[in-house]
Amino acid sequence: MAGPRFTEPAASEVEALRQLYLAWWEQWWADWKKSHPDEDALSPRHILGDLGRWFSRERYPLHACHLQQARRIIAEEKPARVLIGSMRGRREFLWGLAARELGIPSVVYTVDCSIYPRLVFRPDLVLCDDARQFEVATQEAKLPAHQVIQVSSHRRPPARSAAQAHTRAARPRLLLADTYYSGMVASSSPLLSAWAYQRVIEAARSLPGHDFFIKLHPVRERPDPVFHLSGQHHLHLWQRERNIRSLKPPPNVAILAPEERLSDWLPGMDVLLNIQSYAGLEAFALRIPVIYVQPWDEEGLYPRMNAMGVMQVAVDTPSLVRLIRLNLEDPGHCQRQLALQEGYLDYFYWEGRPPCAQAAALSAAP
Repeated sequence: MAGPRFTEPAASEVEALRQLYLAWWEQWWADWKKSHPDEDALSPRHILGDLGRWFSRERYPLHACHLQQARRIIAEEKPARVLIGSMRGRREFLWGLAARELGIPSVVYTVDCSIYPRLVFRPDLVLCDDARQFEVATQEAKLPAHQVIQVSSHRRPPARSAAQAHTRAARPRLLLADTYYSGMVASSSPLLSAWAYQRVIEAARSLPGHDFFIKLHPVRERPDPVFHLSGQHHLHLWQRERNIRSLKPPPNVAILAPEERLSDWLPGMDVLLNIQSYAGLEAFALRIPVIYVQPWDEEGLYPRMNAMGVMQVAVDTPSLVRLIRLNLEDPGHCQRQLALQEGYLDYFYWEGRPPCAQAAALSAAP
């Protein structure tokens, strides 16, 4: 059964709120400038004025309308708990805010790190379907164990057996899965991608008999001024491609368009070069060795993967070339790596746990 959905508010309602928010912001901004007399006209902090006007005009009024809808619906329905499954930064989290105001517990199904304590509200219960989210809930968000329920995942990539593995072509094929930067998580820095591009292009020059593909992060939606201040999806990807071109890649390097589906390309690859994308787990299931291209050989984002000996990390161009050759030319090493990757999938995606819907129903029981 589908839950309630937000409806688009009347234009007059949005406009009335827009004027209120803009007036509030201009007053706040005037007070701020009075309290910071040393900030001259060229201070970078003055961009705050434009940002506040944009949010007050384009985002706050709509969110306020949707919050009012959530308050009204929850008050009428009187649910035992509110179940929220969403990616961070989306308006669906307004259901949780309204529930908190009305004293109704909220249950969050963790998708895309939605329980990072510095980004969203603190839920009453968390449903985790992978090990990384469980560690975020218990270690970073500091939720007590009784507030975290481990559920089986529907997101585990379909496995490919050894017999189904593709036949390697005369020229080995390697794919770099790029990461994505939304301006919210510093660890997904564009500089990390730029560093990886340079390593891969230098490796391609050292391995002219290999074909390298760079897969930019997908464009999943058209830029929406409510969620994308500058239409950053397209501008950001354009800048990435420009950066790659500036490195003058050799002929054995190809850039795949962001609209291309990684799942269509990955099965035909011999090695995945990964920065920090979940594509690494897809490659694990497809029995493709994965090399992480990162400027540090430390725990990074995957401490348990590192502790289990699964991560192959290239910290510079020579180590990247060495690991590529090792995985392509040493069958024994490759088989050991594939076994480690398969074991990590079994750890990461729990088996035998209740499905999400069942756990949510049980958690709502008095």
